[in-house]
Amino acid sequence: MKKGCISLFVVFAGLFTSSVSADEAVFKKIIEDYLSVTTIKASITQHIYPEDGSTEIFSGHYFAASKGLIRIEYLKPERQTVVVNDSGLYWYYTDRKLLFQSGKKSGGNSSIPLLMNVIPAESLKGIVVAKEGMRFYSLFKMADVYSITSGKNKTTMTLWVDPAARIIKRKIIIDDSGREMIREEYKAHAFINGVYIPSRIELTARTASGVMQTITEYGSIVLNGPIDKDMFEFKITPEMKVRMINER
Repeated sequence: MKKGCISLFVVFAGLFTSSVSADEAVFKKIIEDYLSVTTIKASITQHIYPEDGSTEIFSGHYFAASKGLIRIEYLKPERQTVVVNDSGLYWYYTDRKLLFQSGKKSGGNSSIPLLMNVIPAESLKGIVVAKEGMRFYSLFKMADVYSITSGKNKTTMTLWVDPAARIIKRKIIIDDSGREMIREEYKAHAFINGVYIPSRIELTARTASGVMQTITEYGSIVLNGPIDKDMFEFKITPEMKVRMINER
């Protein structure tokens, strides 16, 4: 099982409790749009490029709901079900009856996970939002750059926002030592119900086993549709072979 290859999205609730000046209305509007989303349904195709130079392609269905609930039903390369709920993370290989699981999440989330979940919920308390200025993200396009710093562990998230297109173009996570841990490039967006949702995400992440790169595409996206919350439950049965998430 490859570690770090799930595309789980970060929660914005509580992230922008700090005041933002009136001249940054575009930034506030983008965050408000994200917070207005309570459920997501989509198809998912994921290309994963581990450090060893290989390529893995996953495809299936993606579901997410408020409070950080996620379910991914991969159909290829084999049937796998990934569930994230209040009890933890469950990655189940259906035909092999093999389950990898992690411990219970700490803290609670109240909003949809829209971007990758890399800052723990407990470090969203006491954050500081600051505008860093404008920078080019391509030859002729400018982005407003905002830093969001955790007062608890000094983890910093940097968001690059295109004020003309009203979209987030880039996100960078830097740990308390100043090392870049996550870089997400949002290469395409879907405009649904007045909200721009990233539909193609190119990710580079530093993991315990090396640098992982992924390209994830979302299609047939439905926002705020009905989802049975029972689908985010996961029951361990006697026939399952259970291992912790870091085991092979």
